[in-house]
Amino acid sequence: MNSFRNRLLLAVFVLIVLVQAMTVGAVLERTRVELKSGAMAALDARVKATQRMVALSGDSAVNALQLEVDDNTTKGLLLNGDSDTVRQTLAALSKQRRSQVAFLTDGIHPPIIVGSSPSLMSAAVEFAESATVLRDKSARSMMIVLDGRPFRMSIVNARTRNDGKWIGLGHEVDDAGLEKLRDVMDLELTYIARDPDGRRSIVSTLPKPLRSSLFSLPLTPVAGHSGAAQSIQLEGQEYLTALVPLHAKRGAVVAVVQRPMSDTAARFKRLRLEMIGISAAALLIAAVIVTLVARRALRPIDQLVQAAQRIEQGRYNERVTVSGGREFERLASVIDGMQRRIAERESRIVHQARHDQLTGLPNRLAARSRLARLLKARAPVGLVILDLRGFKHLNASFGHELGDQILKEIARRLQSAVRTGDYVARLGTDQYLLLLNGSTADHAEVIATQVVRDIRPGLLLGSIAVNLDVHAGVCAAPEHGSEAEELLRRGDIALQEAKTRSVPICRYEPGHDETYRKRLKLIAELRTAIGSNQLHLVFQPKVQMADRRVRSLEALVRWTHPQLGPVPPSEFVPLAEQTGTIGELTRWVLRTAIDQLAHWRAAGFETEVAVNLSASDLNDPDLPDGILAMLIQADVLPRQLLLEITESAIMREPEKAVRAMRRLRDAGIRFSIDDFGTGHSSLAQLKALPVDELKIDRSFIRDLEQGTRDDAIVRSAIELSHSLGLKVVAEGIETPAAWTALIHLGCDYAQGYFVSRPLAAEQVGEWIGEVNARLANAESGTAQVRVLTELRSTRRWPS
Repeated sequence: MNSFRNRLLLAVFVLIVLVQAMTVGAVLERTRVELKSGAMAALDARVKATQRMVALSGDSAVNALQLEVDDNTTKGLLLNGDSDTVRQTLAALSKQRRSQVAFLTDGIHPPIIVGSSPSLMSAAVEFAESATVLRDKSARSMMIVLDGRPFRMSIVNARTRNDGKWIGLGHEVDDAGLEKLRDVMDLELTYIARDPDGRRSIVSTLPKPLRSSLFSLPLTPVAGHSGAAQSIQLEGQEYLTALVPLHAKRGAVVAVVQRPMSDTAARFKRLRLEMIGISAAALLIAAVIVTLVARRALRPIDQLVQAAQRIEQGRYNERVTVSGGREFERLASVIDGMQRRIAERESRIVHQARHDQLTGLPNRLAARSRLARLLKARAPVGLVILDLRGFKHLNASFGHELGDQILKEIARRLQSAVRTGDYVARLGTDQYLLLLNGSTADHAEVIATQVVRDIRPGLLLGSIAVNLDVHAGVCAAPEHGSEAEELLRRGDIALQEAKTRSVPICRYEPGHDETYRKRLKLIAELRTAIGSNQLHLVFQPKVQMADRRVRSLEALVRWTHPQLGPVPPSEFVPLAEQTGTIGELTRWVLRTAIDQLAHWRAAGFETEVAVNLSASDLNDPDLPDGILAMLIQADVLPRQLLLEITESAIMREPEKAVRAMRRLRDAGIRFSIDDFGTGHSSLAQLKALPVDELKIDRSFIRDLEQGTRDDAIVRSAIELSHSLGLKVVAEGIETPAAWTALIHLGCDYAQGYFVSRPLAAEQVGEWIGEVNARLANAESGTAQVRVLTELRSTRRWPS
């Protein structure tokens, strides 16, 4: 039904049906109107005949009465008899003529009346007393309404002069009388009578259930044309109806002449069936003709459809030709040219769909297909997945143009590092894949080592030297799997393990799947942990080395998982950054730390708490207002809050970061640069930032001793920071040598396990009181080392 041929045939057939239906409808409607008009004309003629029949009926009754009255015996009794004789004669005459009322009047004396009921006689008196109006003629027949019923009154003069007496007989018009007229005229006849007192009655040849409906119908005779027909509905049946007002001396009588339309309707139905039959036959013939013509006319379209199907199936080598008209031939030529161009474009599209546009390397789709073919052939194959860690930050710092050059240079080096028959692909923005045909896991690891060793020293692009942090995951088939998706997933698991361990290369091991699944479990449940009291804070003190007192703490988040137990921040914080949950986590830490500050302040203990912010936090436009609202709500002073931010976080979007920092610093909140020395910035870049202190990364402090390279680096950092008016915090102090070295270098604050491990909130007050009392009194470095050693040995640290 959805084909063009079927739609065309349907359209033509529907058009024929509509035209045929309109024609038949118009003919039937015209026929119906003509039949109804003819029925009305016939009714009109019969109405006139009915009027004549009614008049003849009255004249016949008058003539019969006149013969009776002209009889000498009857006349003598009526004219010369006394009242009783007259009544008896009238009664005998009424009985003989089968009338219901009879009277004799001279227009002077009260009339003598006999009748079938007192009410009827009383009504007849009124008429008889006015019957003298008939003196102008010797005989009269008229309708009167007596006792609310229609009567035909026949009146004759008993003398030859007009000044004599008049005799009248009243015959009630009943159903039987009207039925006689109906049999003659073939019409339904109804008399509706109403007397001057408002009483009314109806006499009719209609079935009794239909009669009462006539009282409520708008039956109004047309003035000057009493026989005008109209159509009415009685109990669902149509009647042609005409009203004939009858001359009535007393009251009003209307004759309703009706003819049912059932015969006309039956004729119309027969004619309609005949017309429908003829139309159906015509439509069938038209459908056959249209189908045959359309099949011949649409044959070129079928040929074009077949050509389009060949093109759809990717067969472009057969030329498209049709016959059947100049238009179709031109369309075939266009389609033929189109299929050639489609073949060319498809070839380019397939190449583009399976290759990276920047480097020209195959993409993930092509690599998966190639790996599946190798596995199907049961060939050993080694996989190496490489990741350029921090490439997005390089793009943000140096621009996409330099980033594109880096990606193309790495692609070139990878292609030159593999053998002929091996496969290099780009899996994503900063990931590459090596498929090493016929290689074992050991060989793949060797190739990965060579590639990483070649890339890690960095690239020189023009005058710009770029250092790259490269990690690689290694696996092999059939050792680590026999399905393409399985091997790619396990290669990615090995890569994630290398990044987690901060090692250049990691080979997939069976236990890595558990680590991967654990990571997925942590990702799925971290958001729940934030809102279900699975997290808590611990606080690590920072000692001010000038007076050896603790005035600041760093808030550190801990997670105790219901099934996995304690989860290190090094595991779940990076996951929060990767999954976008870091914002919720940071807000929880901020709110909890500020609430703890409020609790300590209420207890009479004031201190400063540092909270770490990520790059995502710093770029959140709602963060400043959120932090200030928390401080106001908890009644905590802004100077009690220190926010620690890494160099890389600031350098990601410097302008946005600086705006947020200034907004908070203007409110009194201070900032510290965390892990200083590991990012891409320098003191020269940081001097314009609204910061108050720098935290030297633990990698420079862990093995710090006087006279070492780390000593020189830390010394330079402290001196330059002080020249910029910044305080310096050394984190990661774990040895007495590092503590002693920092005393000589003039470092402002010290933090690390040698000072104190992180404390639970309830331990903070006691520990600070003890360390401030004992360490402040230790003047020499040896005494300070001894005090800190003793404090650590006697303290039970929280998990």
